Amino acid sequence: MAFIIKVQELDSLTAPAGKTVLNTLEDHGVAVEYQCRQGYCGACQIQLVDGTVTYNEPPLAFIRDGYVLSCCCQPQTDLIIRLPWLSSDQAVQRCHNAKTCLTKTDETV
Repeated sequence: MAFIIKVQELDSLTAPAGKTVLNTLEDHGVAVEYQCRQGYCGACQIQLVDGTVTYNEPPLAFIRDGYVLSCCCQPQTDLIIRLPWLSSDQAVQRCHNAKTCLTKTDETV
């Protein structure tokens, strides 16, 4: 079952079943901070505003309250997330291999 991930200030995107939040964001052209992709470093923390995620294995990195590690969590419900490094006046940078590019909902590309 696919879930919807709403990135605050941006369009919604579809998260295929079994895919991590990080991989889903990358697939849709959202530039995401990360390093290890295994839950060790904590660089990929994003704020979980609403919804539920699950981890295949408990991450080892420290996770602040209200945040999740996007590299190793999968949605269990529709999500609303906030990317700490994305201010409301910035457009989302497109990943090199992205099929689409998300932009702020009030702007056109």
